[in-house]
Amino acid sequence: MASCYHCGRGGASYRRNVVTGLSNTTYYGNRNTSYSTRTYSGLRTVCEKCAFDIDKGRLVRSIIGLWILNIVLAGLIIYFKF
Repeated sequence: MASCYHCGRGGASYRRNVVTGLSNTTYYGNRNTSYSTRTYSGLRTVCEKCAFDIDKGRLVRSIIGLWILNIVLAGLIIYFKF
């Protein structure tokens, strides 16, 4: 029986793509410094509650993104129309 990647409960049967690690890197050059952030993700087994939470979070983020896009577009239309 598989255990959940997030909470550790047994009986996990859902597969979701989750963040498995983060990496921050700094490059020092002669004239400039650059920063890089990398996020690692992978397919992991999670329980029903964690799968629901992951799906809910993705849905909320996409709805918020669409609202922000609509507000920006409405602002641009109002700005350039008047």
